[in-house]
Amino acid sequence: MNYTVAYDCTRVEALPEPDDHCIEGEQTLEAGAEQTCEPYPDSCTTTVLIEDGGSQAEPIHGGPVTELVFDVNSGTQDTQVNVCLVPGSIDYSDPTAAALCAGEPTCGTIDIVPGCSQQGDCNCDGRVNSGDRLCLISKFFNDVPRGTCPCEDCNVDGNLNAGDAVCITLCRFGECPITRPVGR
Repeated sequence: MNYTVAYDCTRVEALPEPDDHCIEGEQTLEAGAEQTCEPYPDSCTTTVLIEDGGSQAEPIHGGPVTELVFDVNSGTQDTQVNVCLVPGSIDYSDPTAAALCAGEPTCGTIDIVPGCSQQGDCNCDGRVNSGDRLCLISKFFNDVPRGTCPCEDCNVDGNLNAGDAVCITLCRFGECPITRPVGR
């Protein structure tokens, strides 16, 4: 199966490495299928190819198939980006595919919200300093809400933990171990 996704490249752009830009979705993984992606920044499209990998893969059921990740262009926060499956691009590469059921290609939007502008800045004051380590500790042990600053997850693993404290310390001295695109 393959398909092409078009997006508004005045607001977002595909990450340069296809492996970073295109991640197998839950249903692709469950089916045991292999996925490759080819971003075409000049035409603001990405083509996704999903194959059974030479084995008898399970059917792909409804749900997330592919996750596309984009860099946000500057000056586009608090806007939306149109993303569409290109009509006619869905190809099952199987003559019996007429029996398959697929929804109509649709368009949607991605909301661009303000993101992290300074990795390690847990308290969102625009600087990385000892106040950020205190912020993280407060979120661990006190009744301080988590998720109030997009930069609090310094090591970008989806959790607040001791790894973020190490990451904040390294970022304080200009040695961030993980780089995250601005706005993400």
